[in-house]
Amino acid sequence: MWTVFALENLNFALNVFMSLVFLAVSWLYYDAYKALKNKRELWKVFGFIILAISFLFRGMQIEGITLSDIKNYQTLFTEFDIYLRLLGYILLIIGLLVDPLQPKPKLNAFFVLALPPLLFLSPSLAAIVAILYFRRSTVGLERHLFFPSISFFILSFYELTYSLNNFSSSTNLVIFNLLAPFGVFWIVRLILLFFVILFLGRWVFKYLLKQFQSQLFMIQMVLVLSIYLIVTVGFTGLLINNLKSQILNELTSEAKVLEFAFNARKEELLQTAKQIAINPTLIDSNTNVKHDSLTIFDKDGLVTFRAEDSERKGDSISGDSLVKLILEGKEASNIVVKDNSIAPVVMIIAGSPVMNEGELNGGVLVGDIIDNSYIDGFSKLTGLKSAIYGADTLSAGGEVGTKEGSISIKEKVLTKGETYIAETRWQNQSYLSVYSPLKNVEGNTVGMFFVGRSQAEVLGLAAKTLEIVFLGTIILLFLTMIPAKMISVSISKQIK
Repeated sequence: MWTVFALENLNFALNVFMSLVFLAVSWLYYDAYKALKNKRELWKVFGFIILAISFLFRGMQIEGITLSDIKNYQTLFTEFDIYLRLLGYILLIIGLLVDPLQPKPKLNAFFVLALPPLLFLSPSLAAIVAILYFRRSTVGLERHLFFPSISFFILSFYELTYSLNNFSSSTNLVIFNLLAPFGVFWIVRLILLFFVILFLGRWVFKYLLKQFQSQLFMIQMVLVLSIYLIVTVGFTGLLINNLKSQILNELTSEAKVLEFAFNARKEELLQTAKQIAINPTLIDSNTNVKHDSLTIFDKDGLVTFRAEDSERKGDSISGDSLVKLILEGKEASNIVVKDNSIAPVVMIIAGSPVMNEGELNGGVLVGDIIDNSYIDGFSKLTGLKSAIYGADTLSAGGEVGTKEGSISIKEKVLTKGETYIAETRWQNQSYLSVYSPLKNVEGNTVGMFFVGRSQAEVLGLAAKTLEIVFLGTIILLFLTMIPAKMISVSISKQIK
């Protein structure tokens, strides 16, 4: 979960820095406009400002969240991002086209005539901007525009990887894994954005930092932005950590609730066994006894009746630990794991002695299988994922027959009989998990049960707060620009 958290904050930070770089470029073109009084520069000024705002909207998008109340806001951010981005690229293209080239004395440079085949509009527009900058740096005299051309070429590939999100719902497993949030293409996108910031930022700050007033303003903004990002990461980190602790405490409580449900089931079965022991005629009607297992045995432990297989009787079960307790005249219950063809079956069994005029005549065993319907009912009631294991093999609640591969879980739960609480991988997904031992009447661990909440759900619960924190950071950043600008102007005037 912390990896996802780190990548989410990294994505936000890179988009904010990209926005700051575009704002710096717009400032550079605005300085050119003030010096030359050339209104054609305003196309570029507004183009870069709009692109800067679009990157802020992209930074506020929380990846991998599917909760409905979050998804609506994410869709809104995405739509604003797309429309602003297209408008920004179009304004830049117009600005570069209406601004005449500064011709070279010798026309020995080349002009790229064809665009590489791109799939979507945003990548194509970014590529057009890159080509126009490249044209100005080669055909014209403005060689200093080579770095912006390289930056926009990289940005076009960044836009292409972002546009490929349209295929993220593909049923092809390979494509889905490649395009999934925090997958390969998501990481590649961040790397491309980093290089855009590196190349374009290096180019623009080289010019802006030649002016003392610009130096003061940029230094203040970089410091403020760094402080805001540190505070944002720290606050969201505390939020996630507190939420994680709260969820783990909740899971621990729910695990005890599930254990209590098992005990309640034992008590129900025990009452049924006592009723049959008192009134054996109850077993004459199938409607009166609705359990997965019903066995009656005599005082020597020989089976006299088995409801699930009426032909099989006469065998001895006196060696069973639960039967031994019943033959001592005690009522008892047990959790038993029985082998099956696909996966072991976990059963809750309760028994009661059959007494006749104070003498022990035998006993009754009644049992129920803990199957998918039982586990699914608990999952629906709590909203958590739950499952049952017979030894280390999944018996109900997931892909039956799957073995638990974690050595640490098996050692602590199955070997030591202790509860395991941690972040784990369960059924190929990340979960906050609690594993508790299932113990038989002798106190030996025969299996375990799992209760967990998907880490994606946990991040979903925090997503709304993350959005507010990100939005607040961006608003504060813009508000800080005003005093930073006033301070830089004031200091520069005093020096002059």
